[in-house]
Amino acid sequence: MKELQGRREVFGIGSRIGALILALTFPSLAAEPGEVAGLILTWQRDPSSTMTIDWYETSPLEKPVLLHRRKGTAAWKSSTPVAGDFPHAPGRTVYRVELTGLEPDGVYEFRPAERERPYHFRTMPERLTRNLRVVAGGDTAPAGVFEKINAMAASLKPDFILWGGDYSYSDGKAGEIKKEILWHENIRAHLIGTDRRVIPVIAAIGNHEVNSAVAPYYEANFAFPAEDTYGVLDFGDYLSVWVLDTNHRARIAGKQTEWFAASLAARARDPRRILIPVYHVPAYPSVRKDEGTTLEIRQHWVPLFEKAGVSAAFEHHDHAYKRTHPLLGGKVQDAPAKGVTYLGDGAWGASIRKVRPPADVPHIAKSQSVNHLFFFEIGPEGPLKFQAISVTGEVFDRFELPRQR
Repeated sequence: MKELQGRREVFGIGSRIGALILALTFPSLAAEPGEVAGLILTWQRDPSSTMTIDWYETSPLEKPVLLHRRKGTAAWKSSTPVAGDFPHAPGRTVYRVELTGLEPDGVYEFRPAERERPYHFRTMPERLTRNLRVVAGGDTAPAGVFEKINAMAASLKPDFILWGGDYSYSDGKAGEIKKEILWHENIRAHLIGTDRRVIPVIAAIGNHEVNSAVAPYYEANFAFPAEDTYGVLDFGDYLSVWVLDTNHRARIAGKQTEWFAASLAARARDPRRILIPVYHVPAYPSVRKDEGTTLEIRQHWVPLFEKAGVSAAFEHHDHAYKRTHPLLGGKVQDAPAKGVTYLGDGAWGASIRKVRPPADVPHIAKSQSVNHLFFFEIGPEGPLKFQAISVTGEVFDRFELPRQR
């Protein structure tokens, strides 16, 4: 992002959700007096000692300041945020602060100086001595089922969320700003718990973020991976998460794959480290045909997953549930330790689609047309334990996968 006017920045550049949603109003979502208009937390660097906080105001603040403290302590520390104009919404302002020097696995309170009631977050462990709780999914949409899945995700009390693209379905367009604002309102209303704990998110880019090769809302909303639209976050010595771009802003072939190959190989040398790639378009779709970007992923990334020992890859885009058999070289293996399991296919809040007949996709172990999220735990040792949970709260799939193959 280029800095303009001192500390002020401009974030970005000037679906299937029907017109009915835009015509509806949600008075219960409006920010109460004293509340921010939106709030997103993520990381740009070490999740055990940093946190990036974005908060949204409907008009600029005269002297914006963020206060934070370790929970249980008295003194507040202050930080001056970078201010950015939110795309296509005159007056709407994003304030961004990266807090550094935090203690691992610590609970911190924070609030804009103009607000009385604090929110809180938790940093990640530097060494994994407890179970991490993770929620994953994609294709959220701005309202409807999105609200229910958000509330369910918050009730699971995850340490963080993995999202795989296609958020408000605004397509980066100025004329769709209502969807973007509604998406933020639903996060504030339903994904932040009643205890005011804010869950950090790690978010990949999808096709509905992009308009003419730019993604203004995505870049404004998520400090990581920012303009490059792909990157990696390392959690101590136990976990690495990649967000990748499936031909939306960055091409698969070329620079991105060269970077990914080197990044993955460097981390795969440590047998303790869990390797998780997250991206939008699936290598093994449950709904669409095997063509285009899907074939590029199989050509360029799947061999890297297999060589590095990746156990699970999260993919989205098809608006259904999918778990493949363990796959190696495109062939079904008889045990999870012998192949990569592909999990998807992006139905957090978007309208679901009819899955392909099982006879057409023998490499898929289970598929279903259902809105859902994945919930899994990463313990200090042992396998990763997964549940797939539907919008009604039903656990309709359970399985375990090895940490690394």
